[in-house]
Amino acid sequence: MNKIFLSLFLFLGLVDFASGVTIEKFSAKHPYNLLTPGYGIITEDDLAYDNFRREIGPYNPEKSLSELYWQCFPAENVKAGFNAWVGPDGMGPQDGLYTMCSIELSVHANNEIQTFADRRAHQIDFCLEFTKQFKRLTKNQKFICLDGEGGAYDGTDKNVGRQKLWTWEKFKTKKGCYSFFAGECSTSGCDQGKGICRNKSQK
Repeated sequence: MNKIFLSLFLFLGLVDFASGVTIEKFSAKHPYNLLTPGYGIITEDDLAYDNFRREIGPYNPEKSLSELYWQCFPAENVKAGFNAWVGPDGMGPQDGLYTMCSIELSVHANNEIQTFADRRAHQIDFCLEFTKQFKRLTKNQKFICLDGEGGAYDGTDKNVGRQKLWTWEKFKTKKGCYSFFAGECSTSGCDQGKGICRNKSQK
């Protein structure tokens, strides 16, 4: 094995001996929270922003983690929608019934299904706006990137394989980004400790 190939192998095929999970590191500065190639969509600023907010270690699909991890998938493998029902708004007035909804994104890839579930129920306008933005940002795109926490195996689908459950945080394409929390797509400068990340010392 020549030295160039050996160096490449050691850089990409890194093993987390504590968890026994093989992790490919696609960012030298932020090695853990990008689990797939970024396809020119996920930037060092995006990764630095998540590291600014949380301590992120190696991903282990056998555990539900509070860290944030990005993954990018072929667009045809990602489906987005929401469930709707009539009921009270647990986060709002208790004296009425509303059309409530909960967003769900699903990914079929690598003989498994990954579900990115919502943090909570919303009134229907939230889900309609999400659907509008998802269609706008993913139209004619080859890849869709999803950011979420959790990621543990949660059962098995007989037709697809093992299932992972996440809580969605953001999605992003080359057209732009949309986040659950307002303002969290504004990551510019974070890799240099600037912008919204200016109060965090560089790692």
